[in-house]
Amino acid sequence: MSSTTQQIVEKGKAGYPAVYLVSPEDARSIGDIKAAAKQMNRRLFVWSYGRGLVEEDLENNPNARSNNPIPDTESPTGLLAILLKEPETGTAARASRSSGATSVPLSDAVFVFRLFHHFLEDPMVQTQLTLLTQKLKVSKRMVVLLTPSLKIPGELEKEFALVETSLPSEVELNQVLDGLVLNLPENLHPSADVRKQLIEGALGLTTSEAENAFGLAIVRPRLAGESRWDPEIVMAEKCQSLKKSGLLQYYPPSVGGLSQVGGMDQLKDWVKKREAAFTKEAKEFGLKPPRGLLVLGIPGTGKSLCAKAVSEELKLPLLRCDMGRIFAGIVGQSEENVRKVIQVAERLSPCVLWIDELEKGVAGANAGSLDSGVGARVFGSMLTWMQEKTAPVFVFATANDVSAIPPELLRKGRFDEIFSVTLPTKEERREIFEIHVKKRGRGHLMEKLQLESLADRTEGYSGAEIEGCIDEAMFNAFAARQRSGNSTDLNVVDLVDAVDSTIPLSKTMRAKIDALEEWCRTRTRPASTPKTLGQLQAQTSGRVVDA
Repeated sequence: MSSTTQQIVEKGKAGYPAVYLVSPEDARSIGDIKAAAKQMNRRLFVWSYGRGLVEEDLENNPNARSNNPIPDTESPTGLLAILLKEPETGTAARASRSSGATSVPLSDAVFVFRLFHHFLEDPMVQTQLTLLTQKLKVSKRMVVLLTPSLKIPGELEKEFALVETSLPSEVELNQVLDGLVLNLPENLHPSADVRKQLIEGALGLTTSEAENAFGLAIVRPRLAGESRWDPEIVMAEKCQSLKKSGLLQYYPPSVGGLSQVGGMDQLKDWVKKREAAFTKEAKEFGLKPPRGLLVLGIPGTGKSLCAKAVSEELKLPLLRCDMGRIFAGIVGQSEENVRKVIQVAERLSPCVLWIDELEKGVAGANAGSLDSGVGARVFGSMLTWMQEKTAPVFVFATANDVSAIPPELLRKGRFDEIFSVTLPTKEERREIFEIHVKKRGRGHLMEKLQLESLADRTEGYSGAEIEGCIDEAMFNAFAARQRSGNSTDLNVVDLVDAVDSTIPLSKTMRAKIDALEEWCRTRTRPASTPKTLGQLQAQTSGRVVDA
């Protein structure tokens, strides 16, 4: 018995008159409701807009004739009017193929209304539903509203018990894969290792999405003449599925771990100590999975790059949540978006949930907000989940504006540690130059490019600004090669010109940077080893060294 079936059976036997079932999978949920109706020894009727109310065959009899819809139930108001006529012993006329009409008993039944959330704002429907739930309380009948989204008007929210279906488990996904494998020759059956990769890749998908992804994972290689499964196709399909909502984006491993991040030695050390924290061995040792990190700093200091590197270092999938997309124009949609994000993250766990620009999502939680309390409710939902979550979801949050973050988010228990990222030191700038030069296939030019001198010249530059200088120098070198027709390559002159033509944020946003660093100095842990007193005095005075 599935969890959804069990919840419906419990509520039906307890006398609940109405259930609001939130599920993105219509067919799977109808199957769960059928199982519940059979368990309770009740008939099952399913309503669809335009078609009407139809009785379902619970015996799975292949010879049973499909029932015709009950007349006058095509519209929501017509449906509710029929059900309101008699409390429990009522019957409804249904057109018969032979005699024209028969009576259908509507007692001891479960009524499923598909996609009914579209009609709940209608005052007539609200009135009829309220009256119907009152009648159903004294009968063995129950209404189930089956919808993909939670949109209960305030006038009706007390009338319905809420049931939310979870995404399919590994056991259910294995059953989906088994159904597909049955139709394949034995030489195309996946090995145990490939099967594990397919199932892990499908976690977070609905059953229908998983079935489609599994099918593609075997069909595409076969069309290319290969007799094998490709688990990466399942992961790619999941990426596309996550993009549909616009709330989450999956990032495949590609950064190269923390070795591709310049500086941040203290943050790197903290993460490396937890590299195996999500393994079975760590759990047996008695360790709890780490909750996550909050990384503060001005734009361009490598916070986003660090999120990708941390997920790869922990060997976990990375989901990026843009808090700006959480908020929607429809009443109640923002809160539902948060629930969706949490549900997917927990289903994909263990994983890293990257909450980018956290201040965008919590700004509305501050006093005086004019968003009718939406920001406060979203913020409250996130806080509660972060405090109480048991699923191994590592939250990696980044923020640029400290002043917009409520203090309750910064206390212990929400995050394991709060790191601050400042402008890189000379040693870190040289490391950043080296990483990006190697990325562009110019590692053999390291000595000629005089990285030590360039590190001196870029005092006050962020990591992103240094990368921008290298890109600019590469374009200049390529343009010179095109003009001259010879094999000239990137040189130190190109880099110096690019550096000198860049105005860093340390000049244009000096006051803001000073304020952020002053705030972080006594409230956060530095991501990099603290600078010497001389370096701090040079930076806070606004001096930019020119080599």
